[in-house]
Amino acid sequence: MPIKGISEVRRLSRLGKIRLGIKKESPRTGNPYPEATDYFVVPEEVAQIYGPKPTELKIVFPTEDSPQQWLKRYSLTRGLVCRGDGEKAVAQVDLKTGEIATKDSEQTTLKEVICDPEKCPAYQNKQCRPLMTLQFLMPEVPGALGVYQLDTSSRNSIININSTLELIRACGRVRMIPLTLKLVPREVQPEGKKKTVHILQLVSPYTFYELLQLVNRAPDQIFKLPAPEEPPEDIYPDEVIGEDNQGGEPPQVAAAIPASEFLGREKPPADENPLQAWAEVIQTYKEINPDEKRVQKWWQTAYKLEVTAADFKRKTAPEKFGASMIVTFRDKLRELKAEQDKSRLPL
Repeated sequence: MPIKGISEVRRLSRLGKIRLGIKKESPRTGNPYPEATDYFVVPEEVAQIYGPKPTELKIVFPTEDSPQQWLKRYSLTRGLVCRGDGEKAVAQVDLKTGEIATKDSEQTTLKEVICDPEKCPAYQNKQCRPLMTLQFLMPEVPGALGVYQLDTSSRNSIININSTLELIRACGRVRMIPLTLKLVPREVQPEGKKKTVHILQLVSPYTFYELLQLVNRAPDQIFKLPAPEEPPEDIYPDEVIGEDNQGGEPPQVAAAIPASEFLGREKPPADENPLQAWAEVIQTYKEINPDEKRVQKWWQTAYKLEVTAADFKRKTAPEKFGASMIVTFRDKLRELKAEQDKSRLPL
């Protein structure tokens, strides 16, 4: 007999990282720093197929969820501490100081803050960066029954990938369509000086008409991608995310919340990141479209809070939700999705 809530769950494993640079050591300070390469830095099993310094990889996106893209800031001790979209962000904030949480913060909470890269000291100091995370299958690699992850903070790469995926989605969808990921040279002129950089590019081996036929034959989406590995060390070196390099003023809090509202419930389990949990809440809620009255009853019973469906369509968590509430509700949605997957009927 199957075990409800376990036997029907499917999850893809992360097999490794594909990097766009290597770590070097500064001869002056002795600190490690990332240096961009003109090839993909790949695990051994991938190198056996494409060579030690490939510039092209055959990939397949298993779901429509990839790529994720946010402005992100990391802490050595707390991981992801701020994630935004250029207008609003959710940050882990020290309840006493109102600043971004550090290793010394005793009580923290998630707060919606203003996200303005032009005025954000952390962004100006490159502690916060745009980050696109790609997770994909590599069908030509033997035994690769899982996803590889690649992160980029290149503006040109992000625009390239988004533009190509939007064109492919216009044909129907992206998942299970064989594609080639390339690292190509491009001449740019930052601050008026010419230099060559290498950026990501997606190409299709099919004609437009072949692509239209192919999207009608690929299998349904059944798998869930793993949470992105945080943080990408080839983009955020330790000295950038170090606790002693906070820089700037406290974040602009969109709305003040009494500390008493979060005491005793603001802290999620040690192995959980509430920012990632909220991203899963949004995605899962959209997928299963649960009965709103059922959700409202759950929140009223568990936390005596009034909620609406609109609360779970926001990119950032409403301030009335504590961090542990988000993680707990994420787990509840997982249960509802498991029920729905088993019955194949809407809740």
